[in-house]
Amino acid sequence: MYVSIVSFQIYNIARETGKVRYYDHIAVISFVLSMLLGPFNYLMYYVYFFPWIYAGVKSIIESYEGTDDE
Repeated sequence: MYVSIVSFQIYNIARETGKVRYYDHIAVISFVLSMLLGPFNYLMYYVYFFPWIYAGVKSIIESYEGTDDE
């Protein structure tokens, strides 16, 4: 239940603040998989680490490139 609430809130915040991009979907899906599979193996809790870093870096790069046009 926690995973569904958090992933729904993350998706809604991303949708309200701008376009939801492919790396946002990757981050949410990796979070859901990590939290669902984590009880079976504690290393699965770290599955979301790299996709979230990737999504954050892509978002920062995109926002930085958007400021050049202004």
